[in-house]
Amino acid sequence: MAVAVAIAVAGFGFASCSDDDDEDNGPAVVASFTEQTEEDPVTITFYADSTFAFAGDGRTYATGTYTGKPAEAGEVVATTKKIAKSFFDGGSDFTMIDVPSELDDEMKAYLNRTFTIKADGTATDTTDTTWKKN
Repeated sequence: MAVAVAIAVAGFGFASCSDDDDEDNGPAVVASFTEQTEEDPVTITFYADSTFAFAGDGRTYATGTYTGKPAEAGEVVATTKKIAKSFFDGGSDFTMIDVPSELDDEMKAYLNRTFTIKADGTATDTTDTTWKKN
């Protein structure tokens, strides 16, 4: 299960949206991208308040903050602040917990990524994952 969650967290999906159509009065969506994989795709959604969420299969896998302009070509740096508990223990508890400060450098690099967004609506990240704008 931990591998599935890790794969899920690896995927980010972007979809462009200029207003907040949801009913929860949360921040407006700036852009959203979906991981291009044969497995269950994960989407990363960037919000107007400089936060993001990785989600898929009806679950949120990770959340955090970002810098950059995800709706435009260029770089966006995403820093994970909270992650599903199951990421670490392989269980089915998707309660969001703070990212532990004692993670090794490799895991920190995996959780904190730079996305290179291209004018054609695709993006790649520092794990060589390809994303497509929604």
